[in-house]
Amino acid sequence: MIGAETLRNVQDTTMKVTGEMLETGRKVWLAGLGTVAVVEDEVRGVFDTLVEKGKKFEGTRVHVGDKVTEARETVGGLGQKVEQVVQSTVASTLHRLGVPTRDEIHALIDRVEALTRKVEELSSK
Repeated sequence: MIGAETLRNVQDTTMKVTGEMLETGRKVWLAGLGTVAVVEDEVRGVFDTLVEKGKKFEGTRVHVGDKVTEARETVGGLGQKVEQVVQSTVASTLHRLGVPTRDEIHALIDRVEALTRKVEELSSK
């Protein structure tokens, strides 16, 4: 039979570990956002370079319009690719660190709650 103090210790430990995992996940998420910000700055630099090069062709509006459209499409595509890479990297990093998924944490909480109910049932008998 599990004592109430042992159960409290398990719950406290579970909450502490969960908090630490959430904090680690938050840091990984923030690192991912930082990566997006750095890449965005780089993309802006590329865009500015394209604008400068585009000024050379300013006399031909159709050509410039095509270049601007290409640049926008390139920037948009790069942004989507960066987002996918960041999401994949964050998920992979969390998996390598052994950080459980949200579903796994909820399953663990459900199991602890079920154990708590069982202990309460047994202690009331």
